Amino acid sequence: MRGKDMDLGHQRPWLLLSLLFGLSYYFIRTSQYFGEIQLMFWKMAAVGGLAIMFFFMFRKHLFGPLRLILFLLALIFYMLGDGLIIFDLTFGGAAFAIGHIFAIIFFYNYRREQGLSLSQKLLAMMVVILVPFIAMKIYGNGIISENLSIGLYALIIAMMSASAWTSSFGRYRVGIGAMIFIISDLFIFAQNGIIGPKWWIDPIIWFSYYFAVLMMTLGVNQKIKVMPRI
Repeated sequence: MRGKDMDLGHQRPWLLLSLLFGLSYYFIRTSQYFGEIQLMFWKMAAVGGLAIMFFFMFRKHLFGPLRLILFLLALIFYMLGDGLIIFDLTFGGAAFAIGHIFAIIFFYNYRREQGLSLSQKLLAMMVVILVPFIAMKIYGNGIISENLSIGLYALIIAMMSASAWTSSFGRYRVGIGAMIFIISDLFIFAQNGIIGPKWWIDPIIWFSYYFAVLMMTLGVNQKIKVMPRI
């Protein structure tokens, strides 16, 4: 019990730190007291806190072979994407895409072998098929190369969400969190496409993204707590 308490003691401060930065970022991002670099680190600290929290859980589960490091790497690249996207959408998107690929491999290693209903399988298939099409449709600017890049990225995040949905992790946290991640990105595409910049889109993008990653991390964390230590 003492070891468990120590683990929680290591994790909780980082979760609270993540919540502090994640919930406040949107409101301070236009502050005159913060420069671009300070805002970048503030933004990165939101998922960075989750990555450190997960590291303490990962540290005590050295098995399988080190499969849990894949989710840690996904969080790290999401954090890097948060920083890079402030300066360049392409580099930020590339970091997120790499993070999604790590997450796909991770969830595939924990795929649910039994218990998936036909409707759940169909939902996963529809996500993979429809999300790239919707993304290109709402982003569509007539430039074929850009539309194809958006479609490819949307396919990667759709595969991540589908793999999370069909994994053995809790569907109400990890699965739904991954689906909310898609919503955040679709609003990014729409903001740069058919809808254009609107004041109400920014909070939807940030809070849906942050709570998506938060839900996924807490869901994975909850599941691996019951795994045996080595």
